Amino acid sequence: MNNCIQHLKLSSTSKPKHFKTQTLQTNPIKQYPGIKLDAKLIMKISQQTITDIKFLSFKNKKENATFFRQVGAKPTLKVDEAFQNLHEEVFAEVNCLDCGNCCKSLGPKLNSADIRRISGALRIKPSEFETKYLRMDEDDDFVFSSMPCVFLETDNTCKIYEDRPRACREYPHTNQRKMHQVLDITLKNMSTCPAVFEIVERLKKVKI
Repeated sequence: MNNCIQHLKLSSTSKPKHFKTQTLQTNPIKQYPGIKLDAKLIMKISQQTITDIKFLSFKNKKENATFFRQVGAKPTLKVDEAFQNLHEEVFAEVNCLDCGNCCKSLGPKLNSADIRRISGALRIKPSEFETKYLRMDEDDDFVFSSMPCVFLETDNTCKIYEDRPRACREYPHTNQRKMHQVLDITLKNMSTCPAVFEIVERLKKVKI
């Protein structure tokens, strides 16, 4: 997690692959006044916020997809600049420890460097780490064997934060170069990450 707690599953390149997500139960929302999070200092995130963004992302799926196609047609540098500015703006207001939804529902891919680094921090052999904590998914990638993440504490901090996987360090990708490459995954992340949801909603009001 860049400023966030944890991140999505990355491919061997810099472009994220689609995530494996758990299906979270949500109830239909009869009325939604809009996410107005505490603007004075931080955006206060609650479980209701997480439920709301999941519902709204599904409800506005077609509208958001159209918007992202329009963004994809804009000049690369301008898109990157707009995302970078909003990323810094939103993450200055949000406290990821209020949320932790990515660590609870998204499974990061672990590469060989991640495995060596984390097993070293835990003072166990890489093979033991793989056996104890990992499984091979349908793409033959190593992912954590269970979700929520076994290293997620009750206060949403990470037991291995300093040695966390690369995927976790880079989530949610909203400040990277060539945002055109990750617009699809950013659209998906709107239903998981309140910060991404807020970034996109603010982006809709920006002239690129």
